[in-house]
Amino acid sequence: MISTKRNNRLETYRGDTGILSVNVAGYDFIEGDYAILSVKKDLEDIEYVFQKRVDKFEDNKIVFLFTEDDTDIEAGIYMYDVKIYLSDGRRDRLIRPSEFEVFVGVTHD
Repeated sequence: MISTKRNNRLETYRGDTGILSVNVAGYDFIEGDYAILSVKKDLEDIEYVFQKRVDKFEDNKIVFLFTEDDTDIEAGIYMYDVKIYLSDGRRDRLIRPSEFEVFVGVTHD
C-alpha cells in the first residue's frame, strides 16, 4: 500500500504494491499527453531508482500503479516528483520534489 501524508510525502513497505492517484484540474488530457513519476535516492543523483509512466487517463486522473519490483528497494528516504508532458509542448510539475519513504516490514515472502 502507498500512503499519502502531509506535504505530498509517500510511505510504503519494501516489496508492497500500491496505487497513487493524482487529480488534475483545469486541463483535459488528450492523445499524446503523458505523466512521469520519478524516484531518486537524492535530488542531485543522475540515476533514477525507478520511474513510472502513465499515458492513459480517466476523468483527468493520473493513476500510478506500483509493483512489488518498484518498492523492493533498500529501506530509506527517497525523493520523488510528478511531471506531465502535454502534447501542445507544455511541461508542468504537478508534485514538487517530496519524500518517498520505504520501510522494512516484519513479514517477508
